[in-house]
Amino acid sequence: MNADTPRPGEPPSRPEAAPTESPCDFHEFQNHAATADNRNLLIHFLNATLGPDLPSPVTQVDILNPYNEREFLTDKVSIVDVKARDDHARLYQAEIQLRK
Repeated sequence: MNADTPRPGEPPSRPEAAPTESPCDFHEFQNHAATADNRNLLIHFLNATLGPDLPSPVTQVDILNPYNEREFLTDKVSIVDVKARDDHARLYQAEIQLRK
């Protein structure tokens, strides 16, 4: 029996874990997608990520301040990686999460 072949009644072995280094570093994402010069990158990212869930494709975005201000005194200020609004007034907040 091959070492990769599970024995009868055993589940197949799991594939190797993905490397911990990610090609998408969140600082790189912020530096590229959150700038007015690279709006097209953010538009393509949003359409690729949300495409089927969007009523119409994103065609234009305005990059916004990434700080979410407090609504109440007890709230904490939060900062997202990228915040933008499209020409249909839809608000997008992108956060990159890296797997360890």
